[in-house]
Amino acid sequence: MVTYTLVFLGFYWFGTTIKNQFFKHTVAIIFGISLVGNISTAFKYEQTFLTWSFYNLAQIIKNVIQGNVANIVKYVFYIINSILTFFDWRINGDVKKTKEE
Repeated sequence: MVTYTLVFLGFYWFGTTIKNQFFKHTVAIIFGISLVGNISTAFKYEQTFLTWSFYNLAQIIKNVIQGNVANIVKYVFYIINSILTFFDWRINGDVKKTKEE
């Protein structure tokens, strides 16, 4: 809810010429996911990697709308990276090392 408010206020205050409502909703959703991802990262939650995977998928959708192929490739790489990191976390995670100490 906060992200929708901030994004739509930003569009209103800065007088955007963007008329595509789907794009505006996509930007708001991406902003919300990034806030959750950053908070999860700060607290080292295991779900952080899943959150960033959803964020990267949403960014791919946004960049398909914009027609930005370079960013599509970049976010595909980020998805692969977040999946690999998730499995690394499950196998070697900081949580196990912290519990042992």
